This record gives sequence, C-alpha cells and structure tokens, in this order.
Amino acid sequence: MKLTELLCRLEPDFDSDINMLGGIWKGPGYHSRIPNGTRAHQTREAMDYALALLMAEESNKAARAADIIRTVLELQCRDPYRPEYGIWPWLYEESLDEMSPPDWNWADFIGVRLGHVLIEYSHLISADLKDAIAESIGHAAWSIFRRNVQPGYTNIAIMGIVVTAIAGENLNEPRLLEYAQSRMKTFYEYTVDTGGLNEYNSPCYTPVALEESERILQLVKDEFVIEYAEKLRCFIWKALAEHFHPPTGQLAGPFSRAYSDLLTPKTFKLLTGMGTDTDEEPEDWRKQLVSVYLKQLPCPAELSSRFHELPESELERCDRFNKFSPDSKSIRGTTWMNEGCCLGSINRGSFWTQRRPLIAYWKSGSDCPAVLKARFLHDGQDFASAGVFNIQSGNRVLTGVRMLTDRGDFHPSLDRPTNHTFVASNLAFRYELLEDNASVRELDGGLFELSAGNFKAVIHTIPGQFGGQSVHWKKGHREGAAWVEAVCYSGPEREFVFDREFSVELGAAMEILPMNCSPDSNYAVIGSGEKLITLEWGDLNLSYSCFAGAGDE
Repeated sequence: MKLTELLCRLEPDFDSDINMLGGIWKGPGYHSRIPNGTRAHQTREAMDYALALLMAEESNKAARAADIIRTVLELQCRDPYRPEYGIWPWLYEESLDEMSPPDWNWADFIGVRLGHVLIEYSHLISADLKDAIAESIGHAAWSIFRRNVQPGYTNIAIMGIVVTAIAGENLNEPRLLEYAQSRMKTFYEYTVDTGGLNEYNSPCYTPVALEESERILQLVKDEFVIEYAEKLRCFIWKALAEHFHPPTGQLAGPFSRAYSDLLTPKTFKLLTGMGTDTDEEPEDWRKQLVSVYLKQLPCPAELSSRFHELPESELERCDRFNKFSPDSKSIRGTTWMNEGCCLGSINRGSFWTQRRPLIAYWKSGSDCPAVLKARFLHDGQDFASAGVFNIQSGNRVLTGVRMLTDRGDFHPSLDRPTNHTFVASNLAFRYELLEDNASVRELDGGLFELSAGNFKAVIHTIPGQFGGQSVHWKKGHREGAAWVEAVCYSGPEREFVFDREFSVELGAAMEILPMNCSPDSNYAVIGSGEKLITLEWGDLNLSYSCFAGAGDE
C-alpha cells in the first residue's frame, strides 16, 4: 500500500485531543491490565504513525508528527532513581505504575523509532524538539546500558545496539558507543558459537532480528558496528533459508516463539518475494507502518533460490539453538522435510502458547497447508507449566511430558500462582490437526490417525499416569480441526501442585505418512525409575529426569 493511501486510511483514527492514533486494544494477556476490546492509544504505534507522517515531507503532516512525538516524550520515565528509568508505558491510558509489570523493552522499541526521527527527519522538526528527542534517546540508552540484556534475548539485544550507538554518535557519549560496539561484536560471536539465534527459528522474531540488523545499517555510522551488522544480516538470511519449506510456503519448525501457526502474508512476501504484504483489514493497515520507514535490503543472491525449491528431495538437519555446559544440556532442534511435508521438534521445551515444540506442515489440497502440533491444555488454554522432551528421526518423533515446578499458567513467569497451586477442571496432552477437512479415527492397538489430503499423522499412544491416576486417550473433532488427546484430568475444579511429589508418566509417538503407507509396527513404551522417565519406540529412546529444577524446561 502506498504511503498516501495508508495515511488516508488511518486518518479517521487520529485523536487530535491527545495527538495519538486510537484503536481497539488487543494485548497479549500480560504487562497490561487494560481489557481487550477497550479503545486505547499505543505509544509504539504512535511513533510508527509519526514516522509515516514525516516521510510524506509535507508541512501539515510534519506538524502533526511533531505533536505526536511531544505527547510520547512526556510519557517517558526520566527519574534515574526509579527502576523504570528510560522506558515508556505501552498505552497512553495506563501509566508505568499501573502496568503489571512495566515492559523494559519499551526503551528499545520507542528508542529506535526516535532514532529514525533524529537521524533521518530532523530537518522537518524544530530545534527544540530535536533536542528533546536527543535527550529522550539518551535516557533510553542509559536504561538499556543499565539493564544490559544478554545476547540470548535476541531482538532486544540487537535493538539496544541501535539505540546506544545512536546515542553515542549524536550525544557525544563515547561510553555508549563503546558499549554498542562491544554488544554488537559479542552478540554476533555468541550467535555463531551457539549455532543460531537464541529465540530459535521464530517466524515472528527471526524477521525482527533481520529488520534490526538492517536498521543498524540504515541508522548507525560507526564502521565497526556496520561490519558486524552485515555479517549478522547474512547469517540470519542463511538460517531462514535452511528452514524454509517451499512446497508448503512455511518455515519448518520447531519454533521458540510464534504468534500464529502460519506465516503472515508480510513474512511470506519477505522470504519469497511473492504475494501481498497484508490482508485489507484495519489492524493490518497499522502493521504496514513499520515497513514504510524501514529500508529492506535484498536477500543474499546465493540464498534466494532456496526459498523456491528444496536442494534435495528429502533432507534432515539438527541445529543447536541454545548452548549450555555440558553440551548434552543444550537445546537442539531437528527438522525434516520432503516434497510434500515437513516436521520439526525441539529436544526439550515447554507448551507455552508461543512455543511450537513439535509442529508439522503438509500440502493438503486446500489454500492453506495442514498444520499438526502438540499441545498441553489447561481448561482449553495452552499451559506454560507443562514441559516436553522429543527425539526425532526423519518423519518420526517420540515425545515425553513432565510438569514444571517454577512456571506460570498462560505465561512462563508473569502469572505464577500463589503457592505454586493451579486450579483446573481439565488437563490434557493433545496432538491437533488444523485443516478444513481434518479427520480422525481410532485404529487397533492404541493407534489413532489424523488425516487431511494425501497425508496422515499416526499417533502411537502409551498407557500413562498423571498424579497417580491413569490417563485416558480419546479423539475429538470440530469444524476445521481434529485431535487425539491424553486426558490427564477431567472433572470438578480441583487444585494441583506440581512439586517433587507429583508423579507423571506421559508420552506418545507420532509419525507422518502418505495415506497409503502402513504405520510402524513397533509399540511405544514408557517406564520410570527413582529419578528417570524412559520411553522407547523402535530405535528411538528418550530419558529425562522425573522432576524439573528451577529454570528447567
């Protein structure tokens, strides 16, 4: 969509009383207490809109942008004695004191946007506003310096480089520029040494990491930072290319973070150069604001063909995503793909709603590919306190589940319950197939079949127990989805405390096959000792501790 058309569509949502773009709030379920569906004004979105207005290079639009920026600047915490120093709230309607809790990432998110104004559009604003923006970037940069996130926090680790480098170059703060240089070098070397971005293979955050490396090249002048940013940009493109599955048009799993099961139209176009940026929905108009002022660089020529065809008819790769000592504790992902389908799993992880520890795609004859994923549900909602272990070979995955002792419910850390006590009326481990014509049927010998189009997932169930009670495997179906699940508890609401006394033996095996192929004849079995759970299925063997320690997945 052209800039002029985009600005016209957003015009009715501008509130001149407070000089911000208004809209219906739809939050992720944490940080903000403002109910979804409330009309609100977002600080990050306000800055995106201001930048789009400045890009028009018209005096009346520049004046509106200046008014927006002044409103946003007033919301920043500038008290260096407060923990929130240098950050902004998400919403105009909700102060930092009212958030639950404040999001320190907003020093980065708003800081980089102010950097665009300072570097690229200062000729369109007054001298006093330019000084105020520079001062605000300085507060954000020192907040980032003080927080000092480690390179494992991928997108924020890179974004903070932009803010501190801009502050160092434009505010005569050599310490901040030195910090940006050190952080850039550390991040790149850490990522290469680990084997990939810590927020591994994420359909939403890997493109963000790519954007941030490009933002460095767009806004920062320091040659040292630029050199490493270009290396990082090429490294990220290579990781995307290696995991893309052209037959389905999807990034193959597993994913550390995903907000949806399918690639957005914008990300699909970024990777393939095909399609449109977005559907014509009002909320999507706003998403296009970022792409207006960020200058996208082309995919390295040697990688571009990989997004259109597989280099081999069948391939499998194993990546180390998070490095730990000893290396046997590192987080590794396995990805298998052929001309019809792809399957990915992580060796250990959790069922947080943003994780995809086991996910598959295949061509089904519909407009969208079939999606198969493993989940653990607490009263129908993905449960962050359930952990998972996988071992994969090609189209086969053996999976074990245990409960985590120090996690939250919907979010891993932001909603930990009092006394580690959860209340539930239903708990279930599920394999779910999403496709318009998805179907499920029960076979003999504890097997179930989930099918769509020319492929099927065969689930080899294992008798198990949850808190001393036997689990019950059953099938289910609704329009557009079919599933097989181990019901761990179903009944009146009761309390669950997942501590060292709570025993779980829960797992299953899964394979993806063409519809005319017979399933593996091996039975999957589970056993437990004093400290270990063990699972076996043919040549696949899995063992893990009965109990999760602090910080484990």
